[in-house]
Amino acid sequence: MKYFETVVSLCVESSLLSDAKDVMCNLLGDAGYESFSADEGPEVHAYVQQKDYDESLLTTAIGTFCGLFGDGAAQVVSHGEAEQQDWNAAWEAEGFEPIEVGPLRVCPYTAGAAATNMEILIDARMAFGTGTHHTTQMMLGLLSAEDLSGLSVLDCGTGTGILAIAACKLGASYVMGYDIDEWSTDNARHNAAINSVTIDVRQGDSSVLSDQSMKFDVVMANIHRNIILADLHCFTEHLAAGGRLLLSGFYVSDQTAISEAAVQLGLAPGRQLTSDEWTAMEFRKDK
Repeated sequence: MKYFETVVSLCVESSLLSDAKDVMCNLLGDAGYESFSADEGPEVHAYVQQKDYDESLLTTAIGTFCGLFGDGAAQVVSHGEAEQQDWNAAWEAEGFEPIEVGPLRVCPYTAGAAATNMEILIDARMAFGTGTHHTTQMMLGLLSAEDLSGLSVLDCGTGTGILAIAACKLGASYVMGYDIDEWSTDNARHNAAINSVTIDVRQGDSSVLSDQSMKFDVVMANIHRNIILADLHCFTEHLAAGGRLLLSGFYVSDQTAISEAAVQLGLAPGRQLTSDEWTAMEFRKDK
């Protein structure tokens, strides 16, 4: 999937810069942008799928920000096609220490390595999900607290397949994962193989769940807030009675919007984790 990268420069007081970046990311999220990066400087790098880019929504986001922080407080300094990144290259260049969450241990894959029972080997290959991000670790925490023995699990936006693999390791009897990106689905299948687990990996968005009879005991999604809100009704439809919905990929400031939408669909809130500015939430379907 091809993306545009938009770079926005912020002109605000240094004491306000951190909060201003959060506001800008939220506004761009409303405009369809899925991921963001921001270093110590005044710039925010935002990424949107080319098919979802809408210049008018970007203009509205910039205008709203300037209405809050003053005229000229934000301007687009560059916009163009984003270079496809090999997430694994940066990961390996920085070095990686195994990550332990509950009974699970996430390690980088080396040729010929064999995973132990609770060890997850990840060979990223241009897909997101090595276990290093706050949201992935919180999702692993929520997942490892569940008794998955004999249960069915759905992983929405599976990336490297790390969460789907974790579900298998934790005893799930059937695990399905889907992702819109071809390289992600290929990578998830590869990682399932090196971990000696079976995952039903499908390429596409939530429309792959066209069979209304498909029900899962656990549905999990570690993806952008806007995608969660758009697909929440679908997640709920395919969640079995008594099932659990595990969500992350969004900021603490997004909790209210996510929770209100879930409650309107008849879901009851459960556990909640926070790490830095990120959060993960659990909901249950009682009927």
